[in-house]
Amino acid sequence: MIISLAKLAKILLVIVLFVMLTAQGLLLYSRYIYQQGIDYTLDNAWDQALASFYKSESIIPDWLCQYYAAWDLYRINLAAGKTLNQIGQAYLTAEEVDLPKAFDTYLSARAHLEQAERIDPVTYEVAFSQAQTETSLEMIYTTLYPEKLPPYDPDTLYRKAIQLRPNGIIILYSYAMFLAFRGDEEKLGSVVRRMTETFPSVYGKLKKEYFWSETLTSQAEAGLNSALEKDISPREAHQALADIYSQSGSYDQAAFEYHASLDIRSFTNNWRNYIHMGRLQYLAGNIDESDSWFLKGLQTTTDFVSALNSVYYFFKCEEQLPEFIRFATGIEQKLSNSPEIDLAIARAWMNLKNYPLAEARLLRLTAKNKNAEAYYLLAKIAQQEQDLDQMELMAQKATVLDKDNSSYFYLFSEALRRQRKYSEAEETATKALEKSQKGNPWLFSNRAWTRWAQQKYETAALDWKRAFDLKPDNPDFLYRIAQCYERVARFEEAKTYVTKALVLSPDNASYQKLRQRLK
Repeated sequence: MIISLAKLAKILLVIVLFVMLTAQGLLLYSRYIYQQGIDYTLDNAWDQALASFYKSESIIPDWLCQYYAAWDLYRINLAAGKTLNQIGQAYLTAEEVDLPKAFDTYLSARAHLEQAERIDPVTYEVAFSQAQTETSLEMIYTTLYPEKLPPYDPDTLYRKAIQLRPNGIIILYSYAMFLAFRGDEEKLGSVVRRMTETFPSVYGKLKKEYFWSETLTSQAEAGLNSALEKDISPREAHQALADIYSQSGSYDQAAFEYHASLDIRSFTNNWRNYIHMGRLQYLAGNIDESDSWFLKGLQTTTDFVSALNSVYYFFKCEEQLPEFIRFATGIEQKLSNSPEIDLAIARAWMNLKNYPLAEARLLRLTAKNKNAEAYYLLAKIAQQEQDLDQMELMAQKATVLDKDNSSYFYLFSEALRRQRKYSEAEETATKALEKSQKGNPWLFSNRAWTRWAQQKYETAALDWKRAFDLKPDNPDFLYRIAQCYERVARFEEAKTYVTKALVLSPDNASYQKLRQRLK
């Protein structure tokens, strides 16, 4: 039977439509599975992600690959390569490191990335992933075969990735880490300069790296100055330069740079900026300027206590607390936050061990207004002066005014314990634990001592166990547990705990004596 051309055309059209619909259906299904894999990567479920990518690739028939599915295969191979890199990293960071398995995993990643590169050879993402893979292979290879030269070339791949994405800071940072591993200081300096020029704020992270040096600081300085010339993130560049000059002791220059940064996008300035400016001016010897900036920070803050503490701890770290007292006394009349200023001045006098002046400041405050923190500090002064009655009274007043402060109850309990009021001390120590926002080993130890004094040895041991759980590097807690068990004739348990204490502190004579006694 002769088929007409019209009918043949219809048949061919149906076949073409069928093939196209089949191809489209397969691609849609493959893409759905691929997206599942991407979702798994977001949850760090790398094995499930890899299985999804392999399944996604298997759905696409060979006849679709060349003309219709090249981009899909590119995405699948890139994602599979990245996922295998993560799995390889997991082998390297596991408790039992498996170098051969990690090495094989990275080789598989390399193969997938090479396949992606064949499809699209000018994509920075592939080159960057290849560079990371080659770096891992080189590191493992040099460990497995230290007598051989590694046959890998991450450097070329990094340079290719940078060429494709010149300002990619993540690529540059990874390249810098690789060069540091290689010990290539010349190239590393060049990369650091480029990084700080294109992204000045990266300096803050770079300076914390293990490989940072004076040479790299000089390169960073050059990069930051170049950024200023090109008007690239000038505020961040000035602040980074201020840090460099501050670290080298050039405080005048640091203050100049930081002040310049505050003139740029000044609407973003906050109290922290002003107080930092005050620090730099003080270190530069410009006391009046320093006072003005500190005052501006205190006047503009929405958190006065934090701002004042920032100033206080600066002077404390500089061992210049008399200067803080001078500054704080001078601004009292300009600010309405007198209780906080009184407390800060009192703390400064206490740190200087001038307890009479600290006490006078606190009594002046409590005469105007009852203040829990003031009574707490008065209790601390009484503690230093061995006035246990006054310590108890002031600590108790603090707990009455602030019933939720664990530190106040802790000090009150200590005052009671030192006066041998053990039952009341235990009750107060329990309140201190109940008020504590997080586990504190010293609160448990404090209550343990109150129970020890009442011969409640087993419950005291429980408290010291809790203390050790929170601070497992303290052998004294183990020693105290052993003493408790010795008192209740649980000698084997006592021996176990004192032996553990000796592991942490083998030369401690008290621990050795107890261990000898328990033989």
